[in-house]
Amino acid sequence: MKNLLLTISLTIASTSVLASGKNNEIFFEDGEIATACGIVSSITHLKKSSGNTTLISIGPAYPDHVFSIVIQDEKLNFPDLHTDSLKGKRVCVTGIAEKYKGKAQIELKNEKDLKLD
Repeated sequence: MKNLLLTISLTIASTSVLASGKNNEIFFEDGEIATACGIVSSITHLKKSSGNTTLISIGPAYPDHVFSIVIQDEKLNFPDLHTDSLKGKRVCVTGIAEKYKGKAQIELKNEKDLKLD
């Protein structure tokens, strides 16, 4: 598996690793459970024939973001989650880290896995 390079706070499985400062680099394996934290820079709501997807960019705005939080069918699966209110706030998400088009992402599967930091 390819290593992903992130500039974020990260916890991999049961091993905690904390990065501080702008240029810290953390490696983790694609497909591992990770907790990633950062400032929400942008929120995009996509409407597709296969369902609605919400993309939350962490770090600089898309396409220069550090990683994304992906939410499938936000209104259906997470009716109490108001993602638009997260912009500019520091959040942490836990889930399976994957690479998509060269960028890291974590798909939110449970609302409890997204926390304001």
